[in-house]
Amino acid sequence: MTEDGTKANDTFLTIVETEKLLGVSAYDYIHDRVSKRFRMPSLAEMIGAKGVLEMDYDAG
Repeated sequence: MTEDGTKANDTFLTIVETEKLLGVSAYDYIHDRVSKRFRMPSLAEMIGAKGVLEMDYDAG
């Protein structure tokens, strides 16, 4: 795998793991973005609303 491929894979897996923490379907979110419908809030908006990453760090 190329360096760019590795970076793309890492980015994709990070998005999927973040969606799991948020309780969001990875398929639905990615489909929403690729189709350019933008009916779902951005990951940043969801993270801010739920404070998921802050809770995860506190638990660890």
